[in-house]
Amino acid sequence: MYMNPTIPIVTPVLQPLVETFVKENVIAKDAVRLILMIVLVTAISATVGLLLHKRMKKQWLRTNKTVALLLSAVMAIALSIRFGLSIYTFQGLFLYYLLLFASASDLTDRRVADHLSVSVLALSLISVPTVGIISMLIGGAVSFAIQTGVSVFSGGRYGGADIKISSACVFLLGWSRGLIGLALGLLTGVLFTLIYNKIKKRSSSEGFALVPFISFGMMVIRDISAGATITEADIEVADVGSYNLPTGVIKDKAQVVGKCALSNLTKGDYLFPSKIGNDTNNAGRMLESLDENHKAISITIGSFALGFSGKLETGDIVGILVYDQVENRSYTPKELTYVKVITTTTSSGVDKADVEDKSQPVTVTLLVNDEQAELLAFYEKVADMHIVLEYRGDSETAQKYLNAQNKVFGGE
Repeated sequence: MYMNPTIPIVTPVLQPLVETFVKENVIAKDAVRLILMIVLVTAISATVGLLLHKRMKKQWLRTNKTVALLLSAVMAIALSIRFGLSIYTFQGLFLYYLLLFASASDLTDRRVADHLSVSVLALSLISVPTVGIISMLIGGAVSFAIQTGVSVFSGGRYGGADIKISSACVFLLGWSRGLIGLALGLLTGVLFTLIYNKIKKRSSSEGFALVPFISFGMMVIRDISAGATITEADIEVADVGSYNLPTGVIKDKAQVVGKCALSNLTKGDYLFPSKIGNDTNNAGRMLESLDENHKAISITIGSFALGFSGKLETGDIVGILVYDQVENRSYTPKELTYVKVITTTTSSGVDKADVEDKSQPVTVTLLVNDEQAELLAFYEKVADMHIVLEYRGDSETAQKYLNAQNKVFGGE
């Protein structure tokens, strides 16, 4: 008799998906519910795609019923699997509908109504907690400036409609993913046009619709979430059959906690060493991965000595030693025993790591929760704070310090 033992494996729990699992090769009830949910969302999306096709046809826009239905269904399936029945699924679908309409408009007469770009900007409000308003503003501004420059030097061949809709999309995605999506879309558009012109023997001076390619780049890049630091709350250990279990799958959660996601992870994925790494001590990535439980706050370094003599580095674990002038005593609040340094910044607003001269930092930015942020803001006004280096080294050990700090707030 063949025995199929179960083996514990580590899988991410990163999104609010309906719980799914397969045990002893039998699909559970929750998996059936997930499938039904995907079918429902897909049907609704296909219906919206059909209605949108009819609306575009009435406005004499270039559209294709089969393409609209197929793309709407595929997008609904992909987003449902990626995000479950969450607000991010519906944000993605609405973004797709707006870009579909914009693409049809651009294909018809090289125009895109301003209200479509404004709608994308409104949709961006959902991204503020996860992407960060600073990243969004930088992305939108850089995208607008670069494309405006290209338009000027190209004699106006690069249209204003392309600039507005693409900059709105970059704003939604944030500077890193947004600019990558823009570059991907532009590259795809240029390659396609070169090949198409060669086959059709068209002149390269003739214009072409760019919005469909920009839309493609933005939708492809939108769901990438690499760079986040993995905590115990992000993973679960599941028992699965050993039959056909992939080689190299991680079975010990200790190998995962504290590591950095190097690729996009979704709930139920097998975790492999190639998907995670140690690149957590990156200020940009830490700022981009802020969420409702992780904030960033800067405090003033009152003197050379108070700031560890300018030697703090990104990723350091520090404690905050408070000197109370009224009570004439020093102590370390239990809420601020172990805190992670994101970066230190000089008076010119440049991160110390990027300064080649001997400029000293005047602020330190820390990774904290809401309660820690409130305490630091309070002590900034009423006391002196010494920054005490507790640990510098590998991310696994650093995470142990942070896990110990989390226990103060009821974490495990």
